[in-house]
Amino acid sequence: IMDILERPDLAQPARGRSLMPLARAAARGESTPAEPRVVAMRWNTKKYYRPWKERRGDINLVARHGRWKGIWNAEVQTFELYDLSADPGEQENVAEAHQSLADELRGFLDDWHTLCVEGGENLDRGSRIDDLSAEELENLRSLGYVD
Repeated sequence: IMDILERPDLAQPARGRSLMPLARAAARGESTPAEPRVVAMRWNTKKYYRPWKERRGDINLVARHGRWKGIWNAEVQTFELYDLSADPGEQENVAEAHQSLADELRGFLDDWHTLCVEGGENLDRGSRIDDLSAEELENLRSLGYVD
């Protein structure tokens, strides 16, 4: 986002890498790099009924690796792999048919998740709940983000 806004100064404290080179390459019709990249993480904390909870759990990480998309459902320890060039609608999980690639992407996502969870003590002020003021906590509580 900071790349689009041309504000690298605001991106400095953030962890991760820019996805803009990938977006620009795709816009030019160029192939994407062969290395896997985390493109999404979902940590569902909603309190109402969640129809995907049994199958996918509440913690999901997504990586892209060329034409492949891997989804690691961390809480329930399942992995999905989709070949987006043959199946753009993600209807057929091909993880069993491509076990070595599935294992590679799952390991990549597992390592990334571990780094994020264990790296919490290195985050800036405001990133840990213990560092929030009473007013900040109350605001988050009123929005349903914390109990």
